Amino acid sequence: MAANPGPRQLSARGETFLKCLAPIDILILNHTEADLLVPKLIPRWGEGGPTLSVAPGEEVPSLAARRLSSGGYEMSVAGVLRALTQLGPMHVIITDGARGAFVGSRDEIIFGSAQKSKVFGTAGAGDAFGATFAAYLAQGHRIDEALIAASINSASVVQYVDTQTGLLRRQHLDEKVASGYQAIKRWPI
Repeated sequence: MAANPGPRQLSARGETFLKCLAPIDILILNHTEADLLVPKLIPRWGEGGPTLSVAPGEEVPSLAARRLSSGGYEMSVAGVLRALTQLGPMHVIITDGARGAFVGSRDEIIFGSAQKSKVFGTAGAGDAFGATFAAYLAQGHRIDEALIAASINSASVVQYVDTQTGLLRRQHLDEKVASGYQAIKRWPI
């Protein structure tokens, strides 16, 4: 089961939402939605959290550098991903638009940079990302392949003003994933 809650569900009913995470396999949030959960996670997991280290000269992904925050509270991306996976979901995704996306599991955190594209409209990009990621995992693909496919499909969607025209057919998407042109970073949890 995959879930992509909206801001109202997370802000007005956030504590109830957190109690319902156990049966969810894939939780998909954008960075604004993840921010809204921070005050609800603080009582159990505390502020801060582990940082994601990178090799010297390598750039820290933007969201990891700026952290997640709301209501005067702040948590690291790794802290939020760790907390949410402990509540039940096997995979928690936090997207950050053109800056890429994180996928947390109980074993690791994966980051994939966004695919470059000319943006004409962002409507449908998150839905394309989430649906593609879930479909690839359901079909037995590895997490990194699902992340790459989701990034490619959402980058295609934003090249059009509507939500449907840019969606890629499966064969075309598979070919782009196989070309392997996206760098993936990994950190153990």
